Amino acid sequence: MKVLTTTTKINLTIFEYISVFIGTLAGGTDQGHVALWKYNSLKNDDQLWVLQPPSDVVGSVTHLEWGASLGLIAVNCVSSVTILNKATMSYCFSGNIAAVQLSPAHLLIKFYLCMWKI
Repeated sequence: MKVLTTTTKINLTIFEYISVFIGTLAGGTDQGHVALWKYNSLKNDDQLWVLQPPSDVVGSVTHLEWGASLGLIAVNCVSSVTILNKATMSYCFSGNIAAVQLSPAHLLIKFYLCMWKI
């Protein structure tokens, strides 16, 4: 299992597993990161759990709770509670412009100077 790669020390403070949500493991850290690992039975042993892009919240994560609605997870920090929603990221390429959704609140737009055909 891969843990978040960083140069500073990160401590996992909580794990929460839900089998109904297609085998997903959530982990919260003392620095406000929430990572999700999805179970993939089609991979070999060292890739059974695939790390998804982490989400950031404010404060140390003290508790995680899956919501009644699949795709929702409540993240309890020392001074706040955040509800995370599993959202499908989008992308588009048209002409010489590409747009990629990096997170629910971040969009990357890239302009290409030349055109090439595939």
